[in-house]
Amino acid sequence: QEPADSACVALPEARGVVELAADSAAAVTAEKRLNFFRKWRALYARDFNTRPIGFTVGLAVKWWCHFEGGHRHRCTFFGNPGHNTGIVFGVPWQPYFKSGWGLDTGLFSEIYACKDARDVYRVEDINLVLPLRVMYRVPIKREFSVYASTGPALNVGLRLNIKNAEDTDAGTQRLNYNDNTPRRCNWLWDFCVGTHVSMFDLRVYYAMGMTPNRRFFSTNASGANYVDVYMVKLMFTASILF
Repeated sequence: QEPADSACVALPEARGVVELAADSAAAVTAEKRLNFFRKWRALYARDFNTRPIGFTVGLAVKWWCHFEGGHRHRCTFFGNPGHNTGIVFGVPWQPYFKSGWGLDTGLFSEIYACKDARDVYRVEDINLVLPLRVMYRVPIKREFSVYASTGPALNVGLRLNIKNAEDTDAGTQRLNYNDNTPRRCNWLWDFCVGTHVSMFDLRVYYAMGMTPNRRFFSTNASGANYVDVYMVKLMFTASILF
């Protein structure tokens, strides 16, 4: 009779041991998670408050997009299928606020060149760009993070030059804006992804025009029957941050 009583008494004790082990395992798991988030917050606090400014260089392509006949057309400055190629350089500024959030802004210059289909005329397009994007960063490890940003950007045309290769005496002529040419000011919406490694920053971003250029492309090249044209850009840049 005594062994049976002992078994009955031992069962609650065993259950208590199991529950204690489960509580201990849960406490360890919670502590590990807490330590993980503490380390992550430490990465935010340490790595994102340094090197907010630097110098950027990169490659860029720009095209003009319009819809005609139910189709989307991508054109160069002269209306030929394709894109204009150029370079971008400037000073980025990436202030960090808290918990990964910050700004992705700065002051940049873009220079594009384009030739017509007959390889006679060449246009140089010089612009100033002021983006104002909201950025969110995710730390991977010390001095290494990835981020995404989006927001508006103002593209201001500084100069449009055209040169005739067959008339060297004419030299370079300056074109007026919004006169069978683009507007001087265009608003775009930027989408950007990048990575931050130590003092280096690599990124790619796509800019979609929001401002219609209504006196640029004429469907019959006669200065009439204009279509709305939008600026679109794709860029690859590298930066050194200080």
